[in-house]
Amino acid sequence: MSFRALVLSQAADRKVSGAVETLPVDKLPAGDVTVAVEYSTLNYKDAPAITGKAPVVRQFPMVPGIDFAGAVHASENTSYREGDRVLLNGHPEQRLPNTLNVNFVGNIGAQLLQNVPEIAASTGSACHEGAICLSPVLEAMGVAPELGRGAVRLSVGRYTNDEEVDRAAEVLAVRAKS
Repeated sequence: MSFRALVLSQAADRKVSGAVETLPVDKLPAGDVTVAVEYSTLNYKDAPAITGKAPVVRQFPMVPGIDFAGAVHASENTSYREGDRVLLNGHPEQRLPNTLNVNFVGNIGAQLLQNVPEIAASTGSACHEGAICLSPVLEAMGVAPELGRGAVRLSVGRYTNDEEVDRAAEVLAVRAKS
């Protein structure tokens, strides 16, 4: 199995170039969920990486891309089953280490969070909390309104432990499907 991706490389003279390549699946980073991506976009955060104007890439080669939508292809995580629809807002790796913005497709973020009072989370983006419409930030990122209404922003703090993160993922996944 293979996939097509924009691959950035850096030459000996430190010049960055990019080309669409077909890569084998074993080039994917390690992880417990593999998504068959149906749609992916780039945004302003990828421009410095693609142009080489700013040192934002930690290692080459790199596959840039910040948003994706698709279906779970394989999962070792019990919160995600094969065929589940997923949509990530923001870069999958180059992001704040304590924040995740994800769309629960087919749900409205505010209603989902009302059904999980044991989880403290927010909807949309930080500048648009509580609104049941697409935030300007998610709109600028190219998130479609029908998808962005399911956006939930999750953050962890210094004292958040792995069990709490796993429990939140499980509860949200179950409630989103019901």
